[in-house]
Order: sequence, then structure tokens, then C-alpha cells
Amino acid sequence: MKVKSYVIRVVFRLVTSILRCYEPNEAPIKLPANYSIFPSIDEIPENIKQEIVRGYKYIFSQPPWNEDFWTTEKVIEKLEKEMKGRYSYLVIKKGNKEWPISALHWGAIISIDDLYQRCVDILGEDKQTVLKVKWLQRLIRKKTDEVLFLDDALILPQFRKGGVDRIRFLFLRGLEEARKRKVKNVVFWTTTGTKALPFAITVGFDPIIKINVSGKRIIFLYHPNITALLKLAQNVGSKTIRKLMKLASLI
Repeated sequence: MKVKSYVIRVVFRLVTSILRCYEPNEAPIKLPANYSIFPSIDEIPENIKQEIVRGYKYIFSQPPWNEDFWTTEKVIEKLEKEMKGRYSYLVIKKGNKEWPISALHWGAIISIDDLYQRCVDILGEDKQTVLKVKWLQRLIRKKTDEVLFLDDALILPQFRKGGVDRIRFLFLRGLEEARKRKVKNVVFWTTTGTKALPFAITVGFDPIIKINVSGKRIIFLYHPNITALLKLAQNVGSKTIRKLMKLASLI
């Protein structure tokens, strides 16, 4: 898998070499008006927080998670804890009257030291996990002191058509701000059975930690080239991205 991820990254770097990166809101492909960004936890209105809680509890009660332990307090605590770092953000997409928020994502630029705690909060601190997370720290520390950590990215089931653009626009601002701050690497996690996993692999993410937690297979993925991802997100249409994904799947 590591060889495949490397080859895919080389291909995408070549494909995007003729493209340029833009400042936020200046790219050919911009964030649509029905997306909103909150650059800190303090700027999120209370009604938005309550809709985040509602959507979060609903999504994680569904397969493959089937988690019924998320209370309002736990979701808010998680959001406030994870929206810390040199730069953090929340992205939401408007929904309808029943579900005012159809999709959401938050993330932060964090230090490599903070990466350890962020990982073990999700995975636990058994011996195997600690060894893998410390290895991840050493891997990234060779290149930089900070990383863009993409936390939860959630799309309600009834709004999941047009997946490429939804993923693009949820992650776009995080990639833009990370590059602006000279951060080169990105990490995120998901579980098997989600659509995020095959999409991430086909754009060059390397699944570097795989571990079972509470009956679920959790996978942490790493990408060393935010610039190539951002060029793709800012310049390349969804049809072309899908074609590139099909080509990548043949590697």
C-alpha cells in the first residue's frame, strides 16, 4: 500500500505541476455561498453548536459506528478540545428546514507534540498504539514541526450525492490556511466501510496506522504534500477528479 500511495502521489504531483495555488476566495474553484466558516470555537453561535450536536449524534448512531454514548456534553467537549492550535476552523454546509446543517468538518494546525495526544484520545494508550503514534510523530517531525489535523468530517445520509465536491469544500479552507502557514503535511482518520477511505487513498494518502478499537477498524492516513492536494481542490473540476481517481485505482 505504501508503494501504491507513493506512486499515486508522484502522478498527482505531475498532474498538478502546471497548476498554481491561490489565496482563499481567489481560486477558480471557490467555496460556494452555502458553506460557512468559523475560524475559532468562540465564533460559533449557540444554535449552530446545537445543530452540530444533533447531526453528530445522529450520524454516529448509524452503521458502521453504532455509537449511542454521545451526549450533548460529550460532543461539545470534543469540539472545544479539538478546535485548538495555531489555527482551527469549522466548516458547515447548509441543509434544509429539518436539518439546517447537511455537512460539517472541523480541524486544526497542531504541533507534532500535540499530535500524540490527539491520536491517543481516539485510539487509547495501549502499548501497540503508543508505539505506532510515536512512530508517526517521528516520521512527520523529520519534515516539519506542525501538521494539519483533519478531525471529524460528517455528511448526513440524505445529502451525500455529489461526494467529490462535498469532500473538496469541507477540506478546502483547512488546506488553504495550512499552506498559507507553511504547513506541508496532513493527517486524518476514518474507519473501514466509509467512502472517505477509498477517496483518500486514490489521492495519495498513506494508511499508516490501522488498529481495532471497540470492535471498529480505525485507520490514520498521512499525506506529505498539501500543495498538490490544494492545487487539485482549487483548480480541477469534479468530473476530472473522478477520472483521475479511476486511473489511480488501476495502479
